[in-house]
Amino acid sequence: MTRRCKYFAPSELVPKSVYERYADKEEIYALFEDDALRVLDWIRDVIGAPVVVNNWKSGGVLQNRGYRTIDSPVGAKRSAHKPNVATGKACAFDLSSPAMSAAQIRAAIEANKTSLPCKIRLEDGRDAPTWVHFDTRTAPLQKDMIYVFRA
Repeated sequence: MTRRCKYFAPSELVPKSVYERYADKEEIYALFEDDALRVLDWIRDVIGAPVVVNNWKSGGVLQNRGYRTIDSPVGAKRSAHKPNVATGKACAFDLSSPAMSAAQIRAAIEANKTSLPCKIRLEDGRDAPTWVHFDTRTAPLQKDMIYVFRA
């Protein structure tokens, strides 16, 4: 059974072009690794405030901060936002909150890391100053719950 999000509708996770391809919108959750969806909901719980991934459906301009198609020109060629060749699923999100800064969100993640549902990679704030990027594409030898990387 495909994992669904507690706080995020399918339209918040994919670009409009992908959303429109699905008659059954619940199937969109299957585009993501379950761990990535668990962490996304966990972050929302931990910060206790609204989280924005994509907002195109409500009139905003954000639509590439969750799933990206394999041929998307946004981001790196092998971005964790794109389907992984091994699993066929994406495992990354970029997010922000109208209630707190990206630095505050990162600090909350770090302060609560012992309750993370799985190990994550977190992009360094110097490379993502106004948003938080996390993914679940961890290295096999990653010992800590959070690995901070530079893009």
